[in-house]
Amino acid sequence: MMAERLLWDRFLFQIRESGLIPEGGDILDVGTGTNTTMLEMFGDKWNVTPSDINVGAWNAHIPGMVKVDAAKMATEASISAREFDAVIVSEVLEHVYEPLGVLQHARRILKPGGAVIITVPFMYRIHEYGDSDPETVEPGLRDYWRITPSGMAYLMRQASFSPFWVGRLVRGDIKTFPEFYCPEGVVAWGRRHDKGDNLACEQIPEAEFSPTIPDNWRQIQTDMARKWGDENV
Repeated sequence: MMAERLLWDRFLFQIRESGLIPEGGDILDVGTGTNTTMLEMFGDKWNVTPSDINVGAWNAHIPGMVKVDAAKMATEASISAREFDAVIVSEVLEHVYEPLGVLQHARRILKPGGAVIITVPFMYRIHEYGDSDPETVEPGLRDYWRITPSGMAYLMRQASFSPFWVGRLVRGDIKTFPEFYCPEGVVAWGRRHDKGDNLACEQIPEAEFSPTIPDNWRQIQTDMARKWGDENV
């Protein structure tokens, strides 16, 4: 998982540096589980609310955790009265029956112009377990889907995000036939518009989203994680 995690983290660091989310804004992290990455990476400049459908002793170490079902988040009492500058849905859509419904709910709780940010695995093992994860005691999950870039673009249009961008997470050692490679994951972001649901949704070409990030971004992320841990343990 290490190589894949690096790709996911690089994308999230690009989001951090892109200007998509105004500094000081409110971010909802959907499906936090036991993962503190969003708090570590965004918590210094944004107000991050971690959430999960299952909240208990297994993720009690995450401060501010609220119970949210991704499939009906816009009606959840813990957040329904709020509007967010960004909703991050990372490694969640493969675990829900209706991915489109999650994106439609995310759109409803975004401020006008707010951004949804999505990551999903593609070339990755089936990751599910029965009653609970033996390592974390996390309640069981099922793994239902792998979403292609074309499939993600379809979901973004159906959920009425415009503009939106869809990209692929690929290791840097791809040298031949890049058009045939299988990405490790698929990522996307889109903005809520207020021109009616029938607006033709604009897709930004994949190559046109590549924020400049420092060469030592990984060390910066490691330092942020260490600082967050020192402050919250």
